[in-house]
Amino acid sequence: RPASSNITLSDDIDYTKGGKYDLVSDASVHIRKRKAAGAWRLVSYDRTKRRRIARPLEHQVHAHSYRHELETFYHALEDITRTMPTKCTITQHMDCKGGLKKLAQSIDAPRTTMDTDMDIVLAYNKLQKESHHSVVHQWVRGHAKEKEEDPSNIKPMEHENEGCDEDANECVDYGPPPPPFQPLPGHKAMLRLQGRWVTTHHRPCIRFANTSIPLMQYACKRLDITEA
Repeated sequence: RPASSNITLSDDIDYTKGGKYDLVSDASVHIRKRKAAGAWRLVSYDRTKRRRIARPLEHQVHAHSYRHELETFYHALEDITRTMPTKCTITQHMDCKGGLKKLAQSIDAPRTTMDTDMDIVLAYNKLQKESHHSVVHQWVRGHAKEKEEDPSNIKPMEHENEGCDEDANECVDYGPPPPPFQPLPGHKAMLRLQGRWVTTHHRPCIRFANTSIPLMQYACKRLDITEA
């Protein structure tokens, strides 16, 4: 996916060699509209400056519930790897425990690479390995304003996560249309049926494709099968 799809909302951060930064991201998915977007913030250690980016994402029909969280997580790291030339220590935050668990799972068999959302996991692993930054993952509570009765108990990164959610929602509502999804570097293998990328429920999708009318028509023509 081209970096030009990123929308810079603001950027006043200073890049310091060996510095410490927080990288927070979130995604917004509007199922009925079939639209999605992600947003992330690179926050300085003293939390006074930040780089805010939003990115429209193509909504995947067969996507798992947190696929776009992982996709945004990937693009956030890709962004700072490309724009920050010197090595820094990055704490990358996500409010999806399932996504973090997915990134941490071991790949112990070739078939694992075709599991749900593994294309993004493999691509992220490759990116993190090749990035010159030192990156650690950290869970952050999402929607803290809705869950916390006392606003004073909301932590700084929870506020940043709320901001990412707002930026992503605004991108869904008012941002440009997303470019077509393309497999990310290091994805290994992906399934595409009738022009759509399949990222989960592979067996049902293949079963449906095997019995779809176009395939049956092709088989009849190829094998010269007639109703008679």
